[in-house]
Amino acid sequence: VVGAAVDQPTAVRDFLVRTPVSFAIGIGGFEALDVSKALGNTQGGLPFTVVFAPGGRLLRAIVGETNRDALVAIVNGR
Repeated sequence: VVGAAVDQPTAVRDFLVRTPVSFAIGIGGFEALDVSKALGNTQGGLPFTVVFAPGGRLLRAIVGETNRDALVAIVNGR
């Protein structure tokens, strides 16, 4: 799991102090929105989750909230 933050680095760091996560966060700034749109998030909604197969093939793009069970089902081909 890798998170991508679309904000100023100081704001992201402050958020992570208040809300620690157990995965890496990349700070992409507003350029990350272009990547998000290229992956299927044409409206720019957040949160946006993308699941890739080990070889890099896009399995699913999800705009809005998701949960662990849904992600495990995608990875398991359901």
